[in-house]
Amino acid sequence: MDILITDSTLREFLDTKATPEKLAECISLCGPSIERITKVGRETVYHVEVTTNRVDAASAYGLAREAAAILPKFGIAAKLKTYSFDIKGKKPKLDIDIQIDKNLCERFVAVKLADITIGEAPQFMKDRLTAMEQRPINNVIDITNYVMFAYGIPMHAFDCDKLGKKIVVREAHKGESFKTLDDRHHKALGGEIVFDNGAGEIVDIPGVMGTANSAVTQETKNVLLVMEHMDPLKVRETSLKHELRTHAATLNEKDPDPNEISKALELALIFFDHPYAKATIASEIFDWYPNPRKSESITVSKEKILKSLGVEISTDEILKILTSLEFKTVTKKDTLIVTPPTYRAADITIPEDVIEEIARLYGYFNLPSNLPEGKIPTEARDPQYAFEYKIKNILKGFGGIEVLTLSMVSKEMADNTAPKIKNPLGAEGEYMRSHIVPSLLLAAQGNTQEKESFHLFEVANTYKTQGKKLSLEESKLAGIFAHTDYRHAKGVVEALFEMLHIEKLSPTLTKQGNYFVYEFSIMELLKAHSEHTEYTPVPQYPSQIEDVTLLLEDIKVGDVIQKIKETSKLVSEVKFLNSYEESSSFRISYQSSEKTLTDSEVTEVRKEILKTLQRHGITEK
Repeated sequence: MDILITDSTLREFLDTKATPEKLAECISLCGPSIERITKVGRETVYHVEVTTNRVDAASAYGLAREAAAILPKFGIAAKLKTYSFDIKGKKPKLDIDIQIDKNLCERFVAVKLADITIGEAPQFMKDRLTAMEQRPINNVIDITNYVMFAYGIPMHAFDCDKLGKKIVVREAHKGESFKTLDDRHHKALGGEIVFDNGAGEIVDIPGVMGTANSAVTQETKNVLLVMEHMDPLKVRETSLKHELRTHAATLNEKDPDPNEISKALELALIFFDHPYAKATIASEIFDWYPNPRKSESITVSKEKILKSLGVEISTDEILKILTSLEFKTVTKKDTLIVTPPTYRAADITIPEDVIEEIARLYGYFNLPSNLPEGKIPTEARDPQYAFEYKIKNILKGFGGIEVLTLSMVSKEMADNTAPKIKNPLGAEGEYMRSHIVPSLLLAAQGNTQEKESFHLFEVANTYKTQGKKLSLEESKLAGIFAHTDYRHAKGVVEALFEMLHIEKLSPTLTKQGNYFVYEFSIMELLKAHSEHTEYTPVPQYPSQIEDVTLLLEDIKVGDVIQKIKETSKLVSEVKFLNSYEESSSFRISYQSSEKTLTDSEVTEVRKEILKTLQRHGITEK
């Protein structure tokens, strides 16, 4: 998540003399990464990369809080500034009936503002919003947007007179219609969190975007200011389904700390009470928060901290680091009981998280850089991965091209064993493939401009349904030959099996269209594979070799070789040499383990071979 924060907004919460460049350097070393600094008019803008787990840092206040802890580690004075606002005098209760579903909402805060003068926001606010890529609209909307960037807590301003006297927080019913502030009409899919006015009319999509029927306009006199914490998963679901990717939705879906709402509201009231809006605070603050969020304590030993860091660091320094990050720490002998602030409660849950916080503030750059010691492993620990690696290297040596295709395929490419995806991204990826060959066929068809022969192969997982059980995941090897004759394709696969010392499995190929394809289970190949061939002693007696040319019609070369070998035990080897039209030449080796064969003995075996072949329609040329 990338955010923009102006230097002037940051310094509203941070008292330091550090330059923007120094700020960016130090914070990036120990906290969120400031990717670059740019100038927009008179404003200096920080481009900050905030990881998903650190939504607490996705604001000017959050970044200032980090800077106040980090800068002193570099010898730079820095202090966090806060703001408070007290409502003067006793105010009446909010005259709006708010009904809340506790399964949808964790906290709901609202206050009524009366007699507002709608106009332009102060120039400094407009400049800062513009620099953060927010279009100034009017003082009311600009204040809510500015506070959102200041504290990372979205808020919404309603025209109070358009709302009526009731707000119901509920789930939307399928088919309900609403029009958002961007002038788009939507139909509810069901399950979205909405506000309705008690008459069934949707007046807000909380956490995502307001609706047009409750929007603040130039005629607005009374405003209801609302800050709420809704179910983050539902906020994200609504935002994605209706394509409403607002900055507010991006923050709310990451579960910001509801305890921070109070700080943001106080800053907003400071602005609304100022001549910027000339508003009168017309009600007490309505604050529905039945179960305030708390942090769980984490126990970690000092021994574990030191062992993980690899350096000696005193207990006092550890406590100083944790205190600067607003962690509460209790020490018991050599054990620390650490309680993170609630804005880090979801992120800091195990001892390793605490150690990581200590390490980053101590400075990763201060940790020793030692090269690893010990013997470098020469083989992969996982036999299957090592075997797959060996297969890939062999096939690449034979001119094969390894490809990676998608595991998700269309219905046309799937069979009845392929698992169907419950929520596919599109029709082209509705199923998890149970075979790789259809994907390779698609890849080969995408290279029709290639006129030379090529061989594509892939090693990947396939998936097979098992009823109500989890789908069976199996690694397979598959390949496809294009513009290649059968003998060459078969020869490549046979050579692979020979180099893998696989004898029990047959290296079969099938024809699909103009291609020859193969597919094997990696585990079956691995089981049939032998690291070493069986030693065969050098024969004591020489062999006799002769070539024979045979007329073949529809008989496969492999079958011919098998029939010749089966004729006599004296046939030690048969090799295919070449072919021309219907003629094929073979080299036959005759050998005995007991004596040197005579010409007459070889002739008898040869005659027997030809008789056997003739019975199968094979004649000598």
